[in-house]
Amino acid sequence: MPVNESLSGLKTTLGAFWQRLAERERWAVAVAGGLIAFALVWSIGIAPAIKTLHEAPQAMHELDTQLEQMRTLALEADRLRQMPSVSPAQADAALHAATARLGDQVTLTMQGERAAVAMANVPGWALSSWLTEVREGAHARPESAQLNKVTETTYSGTVVLIMSRQGNE
Repeated sequence: MPVNESLSGLKTTLGAFWQRLAERERWAVAVAGGLIAFALVWSIGIAPAIKTLHEAPQAMHELDTQLEQMRTLALEADRLRQMPSVSPAQADAALHAATARLGDQVTLTMQGERAAVAMANVPGWALSSWLTEVREGAHARPESAQLNKVTETTYSGTVVLIMSRQGNE
């Protein structure tokens, strides 16, 4: 049976059904159909658009914040790339000097191109300063860090650094 005939038969059947309904029943079916159509249009077309419009400003703010962070990191990376190379001996000396400034609560162990620094009760400001100093002075970058907050302002744990060797930066 072709599709045209099926549609024609369905139209005839629905037309006969409609004619058998009382005026009040036709009105109720029409209202119910309208409500169903409205609900479909609302749930598929309108509600998602309103939700997107509502969430867009927050999403844009978050993306702007991420973009600004990425730009800051890119500038920092450019600055670090432009720093003059240091020899392995200079890098080791800079790392030892920076670590010695943290005091007796820190031990430094060199393992090839890696340096493991174990620390106990190091103030947060000193740790931050030390990380900046070894990155800039020794051209070392953190590979891993396992730090625990001991008090509100001190940390204990281990930081493993990779020493950048001349030509490997």
